[in-house]
Amino acid sequence: MEAILWITDFVFYEVLYKAGQGILSVITGFFGYTSRLSFLFIAVAFVAAYFAFLHQHKYFDQTKKDQTKDFLRFLKLREVYWHPSAKLDYLYLFINAAINRVILGPLYLVLLIPAVDAGHLLADFLTTILGPREYVGRGEHGAWVYFLYGFVLFVAVDFSHYWVHRLCHASPFLWEFHKIHHAAEVLVPPTALRVHPIEKVLERIMHLGVVGTTCGIFFYLFGREVHAPLILGVNYLLFISNFAAANLRHSHIWLSFGRVVERIFMSPAQHQIHHSTNPKHYNKNLATHLSLWDWMFGTLYLTTSRPETIEFGVGEKDGKNYQTLNGLLFYPFKASFRKFSRKVKKLILS
Repeated sequence: MEAILWITDFVFYEVLYKAGQGILSVITGFFGYTSRLSFLFIAVAFVAAYFAFLHQHKYFDQTKKDQTKDFLRFLKLREVYWHPSAKLDYLYLFINAAINRVILGPLYLVLLIPAVDAGHLLADFLTTILGPREYVGRGEHGAWVYFLYGFVLFVAVDFSHYWVHRLCHASPFLWEFHKIHHAAEVLVPPTALRVHPIEKVLERIMHLGVVGTTCGIFFYLFGREVHAPLILGVNYLLFISNFAAANLRHSHIWLSFGRVVERIFMSPAQHQIHHSTNPKHYNKNLATHLSLWDWMFGTLYLTTSRPETIEFGVGEKDGKNYQTLNGLLFYPFKASFRKFSRKVKKLILS
C-alpha cells in the first residue's frame, strides 16, 4: 500500500505537477520580460519587421491601405507561421519546458551545483590561497563595478555559447542532437528553443564553469553582494540585445546591420545565413549575441541590406527524420549510436 502511495505521489507531484509548472512558465513568460518570447520583445520584432519591409520595398509613396496589405503578405503569416515545421515548434516549446522541469531540473541539482554557489566556493578558495580582502563598499567604488560585472558575465557566457555551438557542429555525435534545431524548415521565434535536452545539459555544464568562475573572481575582489544591473529582471546587456529585434533571427525577415556593425553584433540576417542549406553558409555565424567571436575565429559571414535567397532545413532526405515530436527527442540517440557503432567497428577492423 505504501509503495502504491509513493508511486502515486511521485507521478502527481514530481511529474505532472512539475510538468505543469514548466508549461505554465512558457505561458507566463509571454506576459513577462525575462523571456525572449515575451510580448515586449515580440512587439519590438514586429516593429523592426515593418521598418525592414519599408526599407526593402521602398513603399513610402504608397497609400496606407496598400502598405498594410503588402506588409501582411511580407510577413507570410499563413505560409510560415502555420507551416507544419512551425506547428511542431509550438508543441516542442511546451513539451521541452516540461522535460526541463521534470528531468533536467533535478539532474542539475544532483550533478551540478548552481553557478552562483560555485562562485562562492571559488571565492572561498581564493581567500584561502591569497588571503582575505577588505571588501570595498558600493559607495566608494561606484556603479562601475556592477556594470563591469554585468558586462563580463554577458561576454563570458556568450563566449562559452559560441564554443558549445561550434563543438555541436564539429562533433559528428553532438551534431545529431544539434541537428534538430537546424531541421526546422521555416524559422519562427519559438525555433530558438528547439534545442535537444542533451545540448541543454552541455550548455549547463559550460555555463556552470563560466558563470561560477566570473562570480568567484568578482565575489573575491568586490564582496559577495555584487550583482549585475538588471532591466526588467534581465542583465542589462541581454535586455539590450533582445531588444535589438532578436526574435527576427529566427524568421524569414531579412534585417542586416551592415558590414561594420556585423563584425561585433549578430544581426537577424546573419543567423538566417547560419540556418541556410547552401554549402557556402555551413558553419558560419555560430555566435549568439556577439559576432565578434566569429570574426576572431574565422567563422564570420557578413550580409548586406540586399536579401539573399535562403532555404532552411537539413535537406529532404535527412529532414524527414525530424518531422515529429518523437523524431526531435529520440531520433538523435539512434543516429548518434549508429555513428558511434560504425566508428568502433572501423577501429576494430583496422
